Amino acid sequence: MKDIFDAYCGIYCGSCIIRLAHMQNRPESIPEPWKTMSKGMNLECHGCKSDHVYPNCAKCETRKCAKEKQVDYCFTCEDYPCEKIPERDPSEYYPHFTLALQHRNLLKENKVTEWLEYHKDRFTCKNCSNMFTWYEEICHFCGEKVESVVEELKNTKKD
Repeated sequence: MKDIFDAYCGIYCGSCIIRLAHMQNRPESIPEPWKTMSKGMNLECHGCKSDHVYPNCAKCETRKCAKEKQVDYCFTCEDYPCEKIPERDPSEYYPHFTLALQHRNLLKENKVTEWLEYHKDRFTCKNCSNMFTWYEEICHFCGEKVESVVEELKNTKKD
């Protein structure tokens, strides 16, 4: 099954908490609220645009809308911004979504390969080469400090 990590909304699915918990065989690493939401579900997922999607993501209204309108990304839709995915940096969303809004410039320039490479490198531990999730601050495998999206957003606001 092919992995497709560029989500319609601009999130990088490769560092998803659910996906990595499944791929790395560590379901105990799933924090709340995802732990409760995913209880008893099959965690296997190959990305938002793949044929095998985590059940909660399969219900995503943004995903459903983009598929119906046959757009690769929400920002390419003639109705964007809309109530499903606003143009501004919404504080009510999770930090990984806020970060996605800030990093979509490569996608807008149709540089998907560069965008995927950037994120793969961004979420790979420099010490042991294992992937880490959006919210991890310490690599689960080697204990090396890694930058979470929360830290990145704090550092971005300082600049």
